[in-house]
Amino acid sequence: MKERLTDIIVEKENENVQLMKKIDQLEKKIIEEQELKEQEIELNKKLQIEDAELLNTIQILEKRINEEQELKNEQIAENKKLQSEKDEFQKQIDLLLGRILQEQEQKEQEKKKLNDVVKEKEIQLAKVEEELKKKKKLMRVPENEEVEDDDDKFLDQTQYIYLLAAASRYCDEDRLLVRRALALIKNRLPEEDEDFIKQLCRKSIFYDLSDLILVKDVVKEEYDNKEKELIDYQVSPQKLIQPAVANKSPIKTPMQTPPQPQKQREQSQISPLSQLSQSKQSFGQKSVKLIQPPTKLFVNQYSLEGQLQSFVSIRAKRGITPFGVDERHLPVDEDQEYMINESCIVIGYLAEGTTGAAIETALRTPLIQRLCAVLTTTNFRRIDRINQFQTNALLQMIRRAAPGTKKMFVEYMGVVRVCMQLIRQYIKLYNEMVQLNQSVSQTQTPVPSPYLQKSTPSPYLSKPAPSPFLSKSYQPPPFGMSSSQTNSYVSQQFEDIVITIPQLLALHHAVIIINNVVGWTLYLIDPNKPHPFREDFEKEGYIQTLMALFNLPIKPELFQPIIAMCIGRLHQGIILPEEYHPIIPVLKKQVKSIEIWESKADCQVFCSLAANKANHELITSEDFLIDLDELLRHSYNQQSFLLILSCFSLLLQKGSTGTKLQIRNIFQNEKSVNRVRELADGVILYNEKQAHDQNKSKISDIPVVTVVTLSVDAKKRVQTNASKLLKLLEKQE
Repeated sequence: MKERLTDIIVEKENENVQLMKKIDQLEKKIIEEQELKEQEIELNKKLQIEDAELLNTIQILEKRINEEQELKNEQIAENKKLQSEKDEFQKQIDLLLGRILQEQEQKEQEKKKLNDVVKEKEIQLAKVEEELKKKKKLMRVPENEEVEDDDDKFLDQTQYIYLLAAASRYCDEDRLLVRRALALIKNRLPEEDEDFIKQLCRKSIFYDLSDLILVKDVVKEEYDNKEKELIDYQVSPQKLIQPAVANKSPIKTPMQTPPQPQKQREQSQISPLSQLSQSKQSFGQKSVKLIQPPTKLFVNQYSLEGQLQSFVSIRAKRGITPFGVDERHLPVDEDQEYMINESCIVIGYLAEGTTGAAIETALRTPLIQRLCAVLTTTNFRRIDRINQFQTNALLQMIRRAAPGTKKMFVEYMGVVRVCMQLIRQYIKLYNEMVQLNQSVSQTQTPVPSPYLQKSTPSPYLSKPAPSPFLSKSYQPPPFGMSSSQTNSYVSQQFEDIVITIPQLLALHHAVIIINNVVGWTLYLIDPNKPHPFREDFEKEGYIQTLMALFNLPIKPELFQPIIAMCIGRLHQGIILPEEYHPIIPVLKKQVKSIEIWESKADCQVFCSLAANKANHELITSEDFLIDLDELLRHSYNQQSFLLILSCFSLLLQKGSTGTKLQIRNIFQNEKSVNRVRELADGVILYNEKQAHDQNKSKISDIPVVTVVTLSVDAKKRVQTNASKLLKLLEKQE
């Protein structure tokens, strides 16, 4: 029984296990069915959402189709109108072509008629000419008779050369002829073409001009010649007879007279011995005989009195001027200055219209050395003789020279040394006059300037140096002024007398020459290397001289920008000393200048200063980087785009964290970044009018101007620098 029961129990247990398995399977099926139902529900929801979206898109597409259909209908209507207008225009064109053809036919017919008339008249003229020839034969008139034209239109290339050669040959003999020749050349050169002037610049021309600007102590030579004439006058008559007997030409022996005073001997006639000595001179030798000065007064244009009276040129006149000056009889020193100034004007015209090849030709002549001698003061030629015509001649020669030639001017010609001496003399003149003004304000008595009057008078000077109080241009202070007003008035009178307009322009030319030579030398060296002239300038004290002129109150708007540019160029890639920090505000102001070359040159200075980390605080102060970023939006300043982008790149590469943060803040503005991206894509021009209207308060002094676009190579360089700046900005982020 037990076994059966166990078997039954085992069977039931097996049945239970199977039932449990079936129950588990059923539960699984139920769970799967529930999951399937849930999925179906979710799918149904998704399908409903998709159906709704599809309905919306279908509606939107239907709207678009309807709009496009409407646009097509409108376009079809417009096309029909345009087609009708085209047909009308075509009809009008056909009509016009028909009229043109008719007019051309009429013109051809008129031409034929005119040709027939011309032929008839030619036949008539031939008949008249034959009759005239017959009459001339009867009258015995030569056939090749030419009418001479007195019009002065003869100056070709060869006659310019011969005219200058004659002027240099007779510069010591017939000074009136030389002055007229120089005036003729000076008045005609501005009307000539550049090609003509380029062909005219030959070695012979520069040799002749260098002879005409030769500076000599002509007053002393005249004094020595008069002494020789006095000695020759006292020679015995037997010595005068000997050359006459040798030539077999009778000559009367002069009566020996007692010695006369010196003034009467100067006014007496030339002795026979001097006439005989003149006949013995060779043809190629220059005469040392000079025209004697007149006894009446004259007005010199280059003196203080002539400059303050009028700017009317006396040089172009002939004979007696409106001021009563006899131009044919000038004193020897004034005559020399006259010829030097006229020759310097001719040199300036020639250099301004030529190229660097002609300047290299001029270097083979003594022209540059003679120009430097003209700008150098001596014991017989004071600083008041130097004017703007002389400095302009040297300035034009240096401007047209190549960079290598300009470097040679400094190293071998001593041009910078001469200009620096001239600047120092003007500074000394100004400082002495300031001291004189102070002494006048204390004593209230006129004291002559020690610089304007020599301490040791020479026996052969034509006239003493003028004192400012004795000059006609000096006016006493008006009645009723206080002591302070009187002192200021007197000081103003002194400044007007000492620093005249020609001297001020000459000083300006000297500073431009130095800046030009310093700037163009940078093209011969690597941008990361220091300037080759800086050590020499520091040893000679030239930079201190320029800084002294920078600090003087003599026309600061005329001198400060050029001096600041020159000093900044000299300190390329090195630390700018603290005593030269006042040039930074001037440079920042000039960067925003309308003059393209000034803005570009100052941007180059900042780019060279940015190569040294110690100068970054000077550049980033006063929100100057914002101004640089603003300049990238003005097409008139596109010559400086490359330098501005490289300056930003150098500041990011070598700057401190504060500098980098400042640049990052500037370029967080979308407008600034987009502008750099445009430059990287080659878009140089910018909508300036819109930007100017939006940013009137930032940079109000920059006008809306357009200029010629950059060249292809310059655009490529701007693109590379802009892309480089973008990469540096991405690294900073």
